Amino acid sequence: MHRIGNGRSATGARSWWPEVGEAGLGQPRRAEVGDRYDADRGHRQEPAFAPRPAVSAILRRSILGLLTLSLIAASGCASAPETVSDPPVIEKLRLSITKTRHAIRETREAISRSQGSPLLPELYVRLAELLGEEARYHNQVAYEREERKSRLIHAPQVELLKRQAIAVYRDVLTRFPDSALIPRVRFNIGHELRELGDFPAMVKVLEELVATHPKSPLADEALLVLGDYYFDKSELAPAEVEYAKITKRPLSRVSSLAQYKLGWVYVNLADCARALTSFETALDASRAWADGRDGARAGDPRGATLEGAGGGERGDEGPATGQAIDVRREALVDLVYCYTQERDLAQAVPYLRARAANRAAYVAALRRMADRMSLLGRPDAGLPVSRELLRLAPADGDRLDDARVHYAFLRKELRPEAAPAGAGPKDKDPAKKPAITRLGFEFRAADVRLLTEAVLRWAQLPGVTEELRATTREEFERFSRDVLTTAQERALALEAGRAQALDEVADGYLIHLAAFPGSPERLAITKNLVDVLTETDRHGEAGMEALEVADLESAPPARQEALVAAVSELQKALEQKGARTPAARVVARAALRRAGLELLRGNATGQALPVDKLRAVKFAIALTFFDEGRFREAIDRFMALAYEHPASEEGTAAIFHALDAYSAEGDFDGLIAVGHRFLAPDSPATPAARARIAPAIAAAEQRKLDELALAAAGTGGADLSVLERFSQRYAGTDLGERALVNAFVAARAVGDSGALQRLGQEIVATYPGSEQVVGVISTMARNAVASLDYDQAVQAFEQAAAAKNGDRLPLLLAAAEIRAQLGDAARAQATLEEALSAAKTPAARSQVGQRLAAFFEERGAAPAEVLRVLGPLAGDKDPDVLAAIGLAQVASGQTEAGEITFGGVLGGQAEGAPTAKARAHYGNAEALGRLIAGFDADGSLDALNELTALVDLVEESYMNAARQGDSLVTATALGRLATAARAAAQKLRTVKLPGELSGDDKAAIEGGLEARAKQLDELAAGAVTTCAAQAWSARVFDPPVRACLKGQGLADPRLAHDAIAPRSGSGASQVPAELRRRLADEPDNVEILVAVGAALLDARDPHTARLVLARAVGSGGGGAEALNLLGVAHYGVGDFAAALEAFSRAADGGLEAGRENLRRALTERSVPDAAAEVDAHWPDQGEPGGRLL
Repeated sequence: MHRIGNGRSATGARSWWPEVGEAGLGQPRRAEVGDRYDADRGHRQEPAFAPRPAVSAILRRSILGLLTLSLIAASGCASAPETVSDPPVIEKLRLSITKTRHAIRETREAISRSQGSPLLPELYVRLAELLGEEARYHNQVAYEREERKSRLIHAPQVELLKRQAIAVYRDVLTRFPDSALIPRVRFNIGHELRELGDFPAMVKVLEELVATHPKSPLADEALLVLGDYYFDKSELAPAEVEYAKITKRPLSRVSSLAQYKLGWVYVNLADCARALTSFETALDASRAWADGRDGARAGDPRGATLEGAGGGERGDEGPATGQAIDVRREALVDLVYCYTQERDLAQAVPYLRARAANRAAYVAALRRMADRMSLLGRPDAGLPVSRELLRLAPADGDRLDDARVHYAFLRKELRPEAAPAGAGPKDKDPAKKPAITRLGFEFRAADVRLLTEAVLRWAQLPGVTEELRATTREEFERFSRDVLTTAQERALALEAGRAQALDEVADGYLIHLAAFPGSPERLAITKNLVDVLTETDRHGEAGMEALEVADLESAPPARQEALVAAVSELQKALEQKGARTPAARVVARAALRRAGLELLRGNATGQALPVDKLRAVKFAIALTFFDEGRFREAIDRFMALAYEHPASEEGTAAIFHALDAYSAEGDFDGLIAVGHRFLAPDSPATPAARARIAPAIAAAEQRKLDELALAAAGTGGADLSVLERFSQRYAGTDLGERALVNAFVAARAVGDSGALQRLGQEIVATYPGSEQVVGVISTMARNAVASLDYDQAVQAFEQAAAAKNGDRLPLLLAAAEIRAQLGDAARAQATLEEALSAAKTPAARSQVGQRLAAFFEERGAAPAEVLRVLGPLAGDKDPDVLAAIGLAQVASGQTEAGEITFGGVLGGQAEGAPTAKARAHYGNAEALGRLIAGFDADGSLDALNELTALVDLVEESYMNAARQGDSLVTATALGRLATAARAAAQKLRTVKLPGELSGDDKAAIEGGLEARAKQLDELAAGAVTTCAAQAWSARVFDPPVRACLKGQGLADPRLAHDAIAPRSGSGASQVPAELRRRLADEPDNVEILVAVGAALLDARDPHTARLVLARAVGSGGGGAEALNLLGVAHYGVGDFAAALEAFSRAADGGLEAGRENLRRALTERSVPDAAAEVDAHWPDQGEPGGRLL
C-alpha cells in the first residue's frame, strides 16, 4: 500500500511535484528545474511543457534561417579547444545550451522585426519557452557535475531564466488578452512557478485558468495538477474534489488518469470498493478515448471531437503535465489489491483478461495478482493465475520468479497441511473452492511443463553464466521432482478421480525426464513413472520405460526385474484392443522381443530366470510373432513351449495359440493334423484342453469345407469334384452331408442342371432324414421348371411333399397348379384334395379351399362334387369358399340353404372379398329367379303384387353382382339378367287376373302389366348390349361375353370358363439346346423367353409355350409379338377367352397378325358379327409379321 506524504505520486513513482521537506507536512521544499519523472518507472524524461500550437510557416522558416546563420558564424569564430574537457554528457548539455541561446537570440531578433504582426504573441510564447528550456539545461549540468548526488542544487542562472520566462508570459497576458494562446500561457506560468517552489501562486494561476477557460483542454490538465498537488500534501479531500471535477467533464485524454488517481485516493482512504470502481472506470475511459481516436482516424465525428479535446497536434501524446502513465496498464495492475479484498478470487483470471488492453498489461496484472495470492496464502486461487502468467510472460529474469511462485502454489496445494490458512474477505466459504481442491489434489502435467519451460527458456538468454545456468536448472529440477513425487502420493490416496490424476502425474514425469535428461535422479524418477503408467493401464509406455530402467540399472538382479516388468507390460499392451496405433504395436513387439531375448540369454543379467518367469517370457515372445502375422515362427515357438512345459498355464495357452496360428494362416489341413496330434494319448494337452480341441478341429473341418465350396462356385465354372471327394471322405456324417449340399448349391450357382439333378438325387438317397431334403427337392423342381421339364418338376414337388419334414402345402399347391396348366384336371384335383388333407389350420384350409373353389368353377364341376369337397370347410367361413358352396347349393336346388350361405358372405359373418361378394349377389339372383320360374299367380291381386316385387328384387340382385368389378360375374349376371327379364315379361303378359275385376279395372291392370313387360324387354336388350360391350372396352371375351356378342342371353346359370384341353405331349426336347442353356443362365430374359415360346409352338406344345410366354409378358416385355404368340398358345390349349384378349391387345400394339387372329378366332367361335366389328375397332392396317392361327 502506498503511504501519503512520502514525496511519491499515487503510482508510487516520483512525481514532478516537489517532495515534502524534512520539517514535515506543509513545509514544501524548493523544486529543482527539470525535476520531472516518469510516473511509472522513475527515470528522467525530456521536459514536456504545455501544448504548442503550430508555428506559422513564414515564422518557422525565418527562425530556422537565422539560427543557421548564427551557427555558421559561431563555428567560424570558435576558439581553440580547452585543455580540460567535461564528460560527454555535460558536453552534450552545454551544446544544447548553446543551441538554445542561439534560438533565444534569433527569436528576439524576429520579435523586433515583427512588431504589429499577428504572429507576435506566438513569438513571445516561444521566447518564454526557450528561456525555461535553457534553465532546465543549466540545472541538469549542475546535477551532473555534482555526480548526481542530489537534486537540491541552487543555480542562480536557473532562477533568473525562469523569472525572465514568467515575465514574458505575463507580458503576453497583458498585451494580448484575447489571444488563443492565453490558456497555454497561464498553464506554463503555473509550471514555472511550481519549479520555482511558489506553490500558492501556482494554485492561483491554475485556478484562474480553470475559471476563465473552462472549455480549454488545458483546464482538465490544470485540475489534474491541482489534484496531484493536494494528493502529495496528503490532503486527500481537496485532491478528491479536483480529480472528481475532471471525471464530470467531457471525455479527454486525462479523464482516465483522473479516474486512476481518484482510485488511489480511495485506496489511501481504505475504501476498496470505491477504489476498485474508479480503477475499472479508468480502464473504461482509457478504452473509450482510444476508440475515439481510432474513430477520428476513420472519419468518425465523435472521434474527431475527442481528438480535438486532446490538444490538437499533441492529441496522441501524454498529458501536458508530462506524466507519461499508461493508465490501461497501471490501473489494471493497481486494482489487484482491492480486487482481492472485494471480489471472488476464483474469477481473477477471466476478470483481468477481459479488462486487459494488451498482453504486457495483462502479464503485469497477473504478476501482481500472483504475488497477492501468495501473500494471502490462497494457492487454490493462485494456481490459475500463475499458470496463465507463465503461459504468457516473456522469457526474462522475472519469469523465474513467476515460476517459483507457481511452485509455491503447487506445493501448498499438494500439501495443504503444510500451508498456512488464509483467505480473502470475500472467499471464506470453502465450498467456493474448486471441487478437486476439496479432494486435496490440484495438479496438471502442464504445471511441470510450465516450470521446466521457464528455466529452459531462461537458460537460453545471452549473458547467463554456465555456473548460474547449472545451479538454476538444479533448483528447478528439485522443484519439478518434488511436485511430481508429492502429486503421485496424493493421487494414489484418492478414491474419486484417481485414474485421471495418475494420468496427469504420468505425463508430468515424461515432461520432467525430457527437460532434465542428465538428472542424477533419473533412475528413481523413471521407476516412479513405470509405477504410475502401470496403475493407469498405459502398458505400452510402461514397458518402454521399464526398458529404460533396465538400461540405467547396474545391479544384475534389478536389471532382470526391470526386463521382466518390461516384457509383462508390453505383452499387456499388445493384448489391449484398439488402444495403440499400428506403428506403436510394431515398436512394442520389437521391444518385447529385445527384452525377452536378453532374459533368455542371461548375458545382461548374469543369472538364470525362474521357471515361471521363463515360461511367461517364452510365451510373450511367441505371441509377438503371432501378433505380427509371422505365423510359422509363432507356431514353432508355441509348439516348443507346449511340449517343454506341459500342463502349465502357458503350455496350454500355447496349444490353442498354435491352432489359432494355423487358422489365421488358412492352413486348415495343418490345423486338423496338429489337433489330432494333441488328442493323441501321449500329447501334452490336459483333459480340459482336449475337450476344447475337438470342437476346434470340427470348426476347422467346416472352414475347410466352406473354402472348398467357395472355390467350387467360381465364375469360370464349378469344380465340384473336390466337394464330392470331401463328402466321400466324411460320408455318413454331418460334414459329409454339408459337403454334398454345398456341391448342390455350387451346381445351381453355375447353372449345371445335370449335376444339380444328380447331386440332388444323391442327397435324397444318402441322407433321407436330412432337414435339407425338402429344400433340395424344391430346388430340383424349380430347376426343372426353368429347364421346361414340367413333368419332372411336378414329380419333384410331389416327392418333396412326401418327405417327413418340411411344409408340404406350398409344394402340393405348386404341383397342382402345374398339372392344371398342363390340362391334367383329374390329377390336379387329386393333388389339391391331398393338400387339403395336409392343411391343419383354418388359414391353411382357406388357402387350399380358395384354390379348389376356383378350380371347380374353371372346370365346371358338378354341384354335388363341390359340396362333397368344400362343404366341410364352411365352418372356417372363408368368403370365397362360402360363395362356391352357396352357388353349388342353389344349382342343386337347395335354394334356402344357398341364401343362408350367401348371407355369411354378405351379412358380416365373414368379411368377403369383392369376388366372393359378386358371386354371393349372383347366387341370390339365381335363387330368386328360380322362384319366378315356379311362381303360380292364383288370380289374386296379392299374388300379382308379389310377382312384380319379386321381379324387381331379381333385377336388383343381378345388378349388385355386376357392380362388384369381377369381369366374369359381371358378364354372366348381365346375360342372365337378360334371360330373366324376358321370362318375367312373358310371365306378366300371361298372368291370370282376378275374375271379380270390373272392365275398367281389368283394362287398367293389363295396361300396367304390359308397360312393365316392355320395360323388362328393354332391360333385357340393354343388358345384352352392356355385356357385349365388355369385349371392346375391357378386352374381356369370356363365354358369357361371346354369347352376348351373338345377341343372346344366357340359358346356363353356371359361371362358365373355357375348358383347358389335355396336353398331348412335351415339346421341350425339340427346343434348341443353346436356347435352353441360355434360358437356364438367364431365366428372366424376355428375348430368350419369346424365342423359347415360339420354338415350343413349333413343337406343338402350346401348354408349355403359354407358361413360358406368360413369364415374358408378365415381366412387361416382348411387346405385341409376345402377346400375339401368347394368344396362339392360349388358343391351342382351348383357353379362347385368354386368346382373344391377347390378340386384341396385340392389335392395340399395332400388330396386323393380332387383328387377323382376332377376326379368325371370333369367326371360328361362331361370333361372326363380332368378327365383322374388328375392322371398325382397328381400322388401320397394322405392322406386318407375326404368327397366324
